[in-house]
Amino acid sequence: MAQYELNLMDYWQIINRRRIVIIIIFFVVFLGAVLYTKGIEPQYQATATLMITEQRTFSTVLMELSGTPIGDPLMSYARNISSLPVIEEAVKQLGLAGKNATPEQITEVAGPLQEAVSTEIVENTNLINIIVTHHEPKLTAKLANKIAEVFIAQDLKEKSKQVRKVR
Repeated sequence: MAQYELNLMDYWQIINRRRIVIIIIFFVVFLGAVLYTKGIEPQYQATATLMITEQRTFSTVLMELSGTPIGDPLMSYARNISSLPVIEEAVKQLGLAGKNATPEQITEVAGPLQEAVSTEIVENTNLINIIVTHHEPKLTAKLANKIAEVFIAQDLKEKSKQVRKVR
């Protein structure tokens, strides 16, 4: 069998013979990409960052010294931030469920928004990023900031309760 080597001129002739097919495929792919891009809804992302300062009590220090595992406080805070009660309070304060909304209405609005909220612990720090992704840019920013505010208020309230219990 004789071996035939293709040179540049052979490739050009092949492309020339199939140019209509190549042009049609190019335009179909291009048109598909344009239609797909126009069809998707833009997603906006807002981030609020919280610095967690944990005051260690005498009992916490004793537990650490005894080797009793106490868990990761940052992980607990991160889960608490994206919990439904925090999101519900943010929805209530922003008035997203309407004025004088019932708890059921607030939960109905907060449920889907909870899926849009995530938290991320910044490695080797005591920072937690609250990340909100939504298709409305202003709501995205307001919600991220309000969740941070609500969490800070609830955490302060909880710490005040603990201080009152100790006294």
